[in-house]
Amino acid sequence: MRKRNLATNAKAALLVQINPNRIIFRKNMNKRLPIASITKLMAILTLLDGIDAGDIKWSDKVQVSKNAASTGGSKLSLKYGETITVEDLVKGMLIASANDAAVALAEGYSGTMGSFAEKMNNKAKALGLKNSKFENSHGLFEDHHYSTALDVMKMAMNAIKREEILECTSLKEAYIKQGNQMKKLTNTNKLIGILPEIDGLKTGHTPKAGFCLVASAVRNDVRLMAVVLGEPSKALRDQEVIEMLNYGFKVIKTN
Repeated sequence: MRKRNLATNAKAALLVQINPNRIIFRKNMNKRLPIASITKLMAILTLLDGIDAGDIKWSDKVQVSKNAASTGGSKLSLKYGETITVEDLVKGMLIASANDAAVALAEGYSGTMGSFAEKMNNKAKALGLKNSKFENSHGLFEDHHYSTALDVMKMAMNAIKREEILECTSLKEAYIKQGNQMKKLTNTNKLIGILPEIDGLKTGHTPKAGFCLVASAVRNDVRLMAVVLGEPSKALRDQEVIEMLNYGFKVIKTN
């Protein structure tokens, strides 16, 4: 496969080998773009700081606000006033990409979305993200909410250091307790289970962001991570990520 044929439909893309870290392929990696639900990686990294500090626990129950219950896009269909654990909200946010879960977590930890977004931006600075700004925890479009392929890669590289994130995003499906029932979650990343090497991380889509994905894969003890932003369709997004990963593993094998 010729390098120039990679990610031809994406607005930006990046392919990196992990440990040792090196860029294998890049395309507009510093271009500021909306990243849709990939935002939720920064949300979980921010939340984990709170969990590590003891400010919030996995077992804590969050009461769903009117704001969370009315959030659009993909969701768990949380009801105003119901309670659900932080752990189940995280699963809903990372596996099913539930926007209402992302709002409930932000409010449960920080009180308001504005306060949580401020924590997200502080975390972004701490991680060295130089071209990212966050207005919310879910990634639905706002004018001043953006990132880049390079910053998404930095986010993802920190995310895979946390077993909680990688374990969750590697699941093809999971169950959570919602009310008195068990609710089945299906991973929005359809490459899980199709390409055995892929073990995470996060999809995203809005009309303005297009179809986005950051994927992690391991083959023969080599880990690669691929980012595509602004793909025109889900099928092309998945296809081009697979092509990037296969190219990367081939390059490493021949070197």
